[in-house]
Amino acid sequence: MKSVGQFVRNYGPLVALVLLFIVGAAMQPEYFLKPENIRNLFAQNVDIGLLAIGMTLVIVTAGIDLSVGSILVLSAAVGLEVINGRASGGETSAVWVGSGVAILTGAALGFLNGMLVAYGRLAPFVVTLCGLVAYRSAALVVGKSGEIRSQAGEVFPNIANSGIELGFLRTATGNALNIPFSVFGLLIVAFAVHFALERTRWGRYLVAIGSNERAAHYAALPVARVKTSAYVVMGVLAGMAGLFAASRLNSVSTGSLGGLKELDAIAAAVIGGASLSGGKGRIWHTLIGVLILAIINNLLVLQNVSADWQGLVKGVIILLAVLVQRERRVE
Repeated sequence: MKSVGQFVRNYGPLVALVLLFIVGAAMQPEYFLKPENIRNLFAQNVDIGLLAIGMTLVIVTAGIDLSVGSILVLSAAVGLEVINGRASGGETSAVWVGSGVAILTGAALGFLNGMLVAYGRLAPFVVTLCGLVAYRSAALVVGKSGEIRSQAGEVFPNIANSGIELGFLRTATGNALNIPFSVFGLLIVAFAVHFALERTRWGRYLVAIGSNERAAHYAALPVARVKTSAYVVMGVLAGMAGLFAASRLNSVSTGSLGGLKELDAIAAAVIGGASLSGGKGRIWHTLIGVLILAIINNLLVLQNVSADWQGLVKGVIILLAVLVQRERRVE
């Protein structure tokens, strides 16, 4: 039984992904297996992947961040306003500056969350729930409750949409399949955060704090500083996610962009095996969780299932994943 449990912990998410892929290929082979559909599973979920990676770090510390969707939209709104304000002086330089501002905005909001949680000793749920409301409200103020459209239309969309063309793969229209650079960016971030979590002192501190914060205090670990850093990284990745999402759409809808993204990020992390009680989480498993959610959403669309059902499906998935973790602890 122990070997079975260990196999599930190590390979369960991957097995689930493979089985789900087989189901998708069997149900809708003429659509699901098209190269552009497989590409879209990755390209259209880069923002969720970045959020889920950051969420994994926060969950490892026994925390939670419900504000990531609002950080995403506020960072994107502020960044795009900066780009539009500087576009007349040159689109390329404006995009560089605006992109930096978007990421710094996310970092600042993550720092604020971390300070309130770690130094203010407030519950992460309460702090980030307030952030969810407050940051979204701030985004609505920045965008005047409407949509902010990019005035750097020649350069800004390239952040998320330009990429490498694979000449040996063709889309339905006969064009070469394009793999956006944002996908490679996600993989680079995943590798870097995986290395930091698994191979550095900082990563070991995160796990130790999430496993037993009191023991970490007694061991003289810099608990508050390390917990704050997890929320800062979460904010940086949320800023990057906002940048990619806005670039893909060439605009920011301050009322809807990032909506319920926190649910997607938490679901992906939990599906990947991250424990909501802290001390456990793997980055590559989280990315598998992102792909599982992406395939489920894709199949619902291909089956003409109303988008209104997607939230219910994700909620059930989170509940099942938590129940599986509970059974493991009982064993």
